[in-house]
Amino acid sequence: MIARIRLLSVRRVTLFAGVVATLAGFAWLLSAQDTTPPGFRAYRLQRAQAADIVPQLDNMLSGQGSRFEIVVDRSANRILVRGDDDAQRLSAELIAAMDRTPAKPRSPQAVAMPSVVRSYQVEAGQLERALDELRQKFPPATGARIAGDPRTSQLLVVAAEETQSRIAQALQSSATPGKPSPVSSSDPALRGAKLQHISSHALPTAGSGCWEGV
Repeated sequence: MIARIRLLSVRRVTLFAGVVATLAGFAWLLSAQDTTPPGFRAYRLQRAQAADIVPQLDNMLSGQGSRFEIVVDRSANRILVRGDDDAQRLSAELIAAMDRTPAKPRSPQAVAMPSVVRSYQVEAGQLERALDELRQKFPPATGARIAGDPRTSQLLVVAAEETQSRIAQALQSSATPGKPSPVSSSDPALRGAKLQHISSHALPTAGSGCWEGV
């Protein structure tokens, strides 16, 4: 009999503790549900930060002529707006439009133009002068690589087609004009071409260390 009374007492204490915990939970939920000040309407953001949107929102609403007030709730990432129906409607639409993930800036990518090879015949004894002039007018930043071949008194240029046209014009108007050679990298015969007028041992010596911008 005594054991049964003790068991009932324990059950009552446990039940009472559970009721107290439940009531405390309900009270916390009620206090957390509505923290919006009277007269304000809350807009919770999902992707953007509330503080980042407020300047644009304030600027757009200012042009309507109606009175309004904006408050940022950083802890809940909300924007609180007080104003008439028109201000609330515009706020809802503007916030919905701006509540997006920030766009990532794209890094500018230069469009690479295909390079071609051109050779320009220069008068004997004028190669170094013509080479210096071209390198000053077309530095490596332009994408042009310029070298001189003293053996044949030629300028060898690797550059885009547009740059090649400008180089040809510069040579024609300079004091040491150069004539374009008919041979270019677009000629299929250059692929695996057999050397006719120079040995393979002399080729590295002619071009070694003279390319500008390599």
